[in-house]
Amino acid sequence: MESQFRGLKFILSLFMMLLCLGLAYFADSAGGASWYSILPPLFAISLAFLTQRIFLSLILAIVIGSFLHFVPTGVGEIGNYGRAVIYPVSLAWQSITDIENLKVLGFVFVLLMAISVIIVSGGIAAMVESMQKHISSRKSSQVVTVIMGFLVFIDDYANTMIVGASMRGFTDRYKVSREKLAFFVDATSAPVAGLAIVSTWIGYEVGLFEEISKEYSLSADGYGLFFEALSSRFYCWFMLIFVFANAILSRDFGLMARAEHRAFHKGEVSRKGAKLSATTSFEQIEPAMEVKHHLMTALLPLLSLLSFVFLAMFYDGGGFNNGFLGLFSFGTWFEALKSSSNGVMILFYGACLCLVLAILCSQFLAKLPGKLLGISLYKGLKGALLPTGILVLAWSLKVICDDLQTGLFLTESIGRHISASVLPLIVFLISAATAFATGTSFGTMAILIPTITPLALHLQGGNEGILLAICLAAILDGAIMGAHCSPISDTTIMSSIASQCDLMDHVKTQMPYSLLVGAVALVFGYLPATLELPTWLQYGLAGLCLVAVLRFLGRKVENPGPIKAD
Repeated sequence: MESQFRGLKFILSLFMMLLCLGLAYFADSAGGASWYSILPPLFAISLAFLTQRIFLSLILAIVIGSFLHFVPTGVGEIGNYGRAVIYPVSLAWQSITDIENLKVLGFVFVLLMAISVIIVSGGIAAMVESMQKHISSRKSSQVVTVIMGFLVFIDDYANTMIVGASMRGFTDRYKVSREKLAFFVDATSAPVAGLAIVSTWIGYEVGLFEEISKEYSLSADGYGLFFEALSSRFYCWFMLIFVFANAILSRDFGLMARAEHRAFHKGEVSRKGAKLSATTSFEQIEPAMEVKHHLMTALLPLLSLLSFVFLAMFYDGGGFNNGFLGLFSFGTWFEALKSSSNGVMILFYGACLCLVLAILCSQFLAKLPGKLLGISLYKGLKGALLPTGILVLAWSLKVICDDLQTGLFLTESIGRHISASVLPLIVFLISAATAFATGTSFGTMAILIPTITPLALHLQGGNEGILLAICLAAILDGAIMGAHCSPISDTTIMSSIASQCDLMDHVKTQMPYSLLVGAVALVFGYLPATLELPTWLQYGLAGLCLVAVLRFLGRKVENPGPIKAD
């Protein structure tokens, strides 16, 4: 039966690929963004859900996108077919050799090795032991995880890797599923980094706002537009409310409830049957028996990473130009983050510092034997191969989407003939769809902000007003929601990496929660936003709605019942 099912999935995958290629062959691409530009990401997402093999799905989607890019522009030209075959390899090479991508890959490799050393040295086990008096139940382990997600706000990558790796031992100990941990990590990474007034995200967001401020001679600069839009970031704020309520109430529904039921009643924190372990962080990586458990083995490397990232970005942005007193000035921090242009490199250097300190702590504090140190480094390096490969393929698919103008197609096809009253709602949906299809929040922001701004200004008579601020907020939040639901988003991938959760399990359990919060953001946020209702009323009603859904539709995993646990 299993072999027949695999054969059926292969036949369906082949059929979908041939269908997409056939549509491309007969398509008319007379200029502009063509309708078939949506097929590669749609194929990748559909096939990923069908087969649960993200690697295969991305490769086939890139191949299809390559044919869509070259063949329709010159059907019958043999040279185009040859270029279409070679192009995916060229894209992968470009992704690997791109300097910025290398920094991200280096950050992942080095940090995973550092965390592996910390685990083998007993650092995570020491954290479990020291915090055991504060984390004494499933609920407290989840609440602390969410709080840590709020605190690590400097960057979404740093958030996912640090919170996921640090809290996995606690959540495993109290039978919290890896799916639930991945949700907490993912749901507090981009929303927190996107809202924080000091983060790597605000530098990017303000940079985009600054460009449109200059182009359209707006009275508010980039930071002014950010703060004008801050109260209308409904999805991000509502998601943080939902995550905290979910941890406090300990109630779940849908596939997440099944995952929690499995973890609690069968002791399997992951769907594939990984048994409960009090200290495991990566599969087959456990603390060595010979080491001394010392809290600083974990705290010193991780806190040094956070401190380094803060201070290095402050320095890189010219924060020390006015002396050390600038450290106590919010305005100086804003300007420093805005001017900093080496955020990814700083993260990489911070990871290197974390690795060096982890090695030193393993030798001088934990007394880890040299042979075990080498093994821990190897395991961390090996554990990074698959996720970095997926990241390379995701970047390649993004280039294909840029070539085919997928984002422009979505904007043009959905964003026509709309009124000012529904523009924020439509913009939110367009942004979410674009991020879902392309897997990139930053790319979605870069596409839609310059596209939607003139439309919003036109609908409000060419003057600045509340509509522009709400639309900008809708773009930023829609991009984050779409990435939350997309299996090809880098933050989604990295959240599953850090939590050691199967990627598709993470996507399928998180998506209903993201869609719920997105629907609440539409109903209580973006739909009535142009009516200028009191903000407290919108947030109050949304909070009550989210809590009511958890209270009446969710259920506690400890309660006996007929939930089928995978």
